[in-house]
Amino acid sequence: MLFSETAALKVQEYHTSIGGTPQPGSTKKGKKGAQKRTASEALDSPAPSATKKRGDRKSQTNGTDSEHTPFVLPKGSWESDVSHVMSIVEEPEPDEAKPGKTNKILMGFIEWKDGRKSKHPMKTLRTKCPQSLLTYYENHL
Repeated sequence: MLFSETAALKVQEYHTSIGGTPQPGSTKKGKKGAQKRTASEALDSPAPSATKKRGDRKSQTNGTDSEHTPFVLPKGSWESDVSHVMSIVEEPEPDEAKPGKTNKILMGFIEWKDGRKSKHPMKTLRTKCPQSLLTYYENHL
C-alpha cells in the first residue's frame, strides 16, 4: 500500500468520524454571528453557561478570587514553609549613588508549600531558608 493510499484512507476515516466531508458554506450563522457546532465540537469544548453573571467570575490573575487576602511572609525561618528554590537570576538594580548607572543583583524564585511563588533577593534567602538554597545549589552543580 502506498503512502498516498494510506493518507486517503485516514482522511476518509476522519470524515466518517465527523459526520461526512465538510462542505463549503455549510455553517449557517444564527443570532449575533454564532455558528452551529457539530456534535464532536460540542463534546470537545462545552459552551459557557448562559446563566453565569459577570459578578460571579473569578479574577483573571491566577484564577483566584478578588477578595483573596495578600500573601504575608512568615516571621523567622522559612525552611518549614518553602517547598523549594526554583531559580536564581541576575537582575539590574538602579544605583542610588550614581544616577543612570545600574548594579546587578541576584534574585531567587521560591515556591512555597501552599503553591504560591515569590521572588526575593539572595541576601534574604541566605538568612531565611539556607537549607533550601543549598539543596538548589547541590542539584544544579
